[in-house]
Amino acid sequence: MTTTTTRSVLITGFGPFPGVAENVSATLASRLAETARQRWPVHQFTSAVLPTEWHAGPATLDRLWTSTRPDIALHFGVAAEACGLQLEAVGSNQCRIDPDAAGLLPLTATWRADGPQICQSSLPLGPIRQALQAMGLPSCISEDAGAYLCNAILYDSAHRAAVCGRPTLAGFVHIPTVLGESDTDTHRLSFADAVTGGLTILACSLDALDKMGGKAPNVVLAERPREENRRG
Repeated sequence: MTTTTTRSVLITGFGPFPGVAENVSATLASRLAETARQRWPVHQFTSAVLPTEWHAGPATLDRLWTSTRPDIALHFGVAAEACGLQLEAVGSNQCRIDPDAAGLLPLTATWRADGPQICQSSLPLGPIRQALQAMGLPSCISEDAGAYLCNAILYDSAHRAAVCGRPTLAGFVHIPTVLGESDTDTHRLSFADAVTGGLTILACSLDALDKMGGKAPNVVLAERPREENRRG
């Protein structure tokens, strides 16, 4: 389906953090936005790098939501064990007590004291996964986004999408910490494949928005116990 409605699309990656001196998600966010502008000139694409810090990262996201009022918020981060394009289904209301890029720790193990236990991604994960599979791109759907800043950003963005009162999609994708240098590197996702996959995610999301019309998506904000893990 093709639309002439101008959409606001926010695409983010992260800056460095302990153990990851160069975060490829930041480069991916910028390149994806640049490529998307060429493919869909009717839409507005904003890319940004979020500080991997417990305070500054979410605060930056908050400002971006206010300034761009996104119809789609697509966030990227890295995880060493990511299957390729790892589509995160839920953000959990927890954070592990690990230092951020500024050397600071979260104040508690609960991310938002007054928030639900989980916030569900509103991206059309099923169609996205099918499209990525059809293209031969490694991908999976995960229900465990970790308990570091990636999870916190997913939680906050998904929550904002759920309560903003208008059709809005928000979600998070983990990519490997190191991407292959070219398409001939068959052992891991290449940077070019990550861009192609990102465009596919955007295409499916734009199509989903068109099909929704003016109806907000049904998303889950609920209580559910979750186990701690070591993903970013």
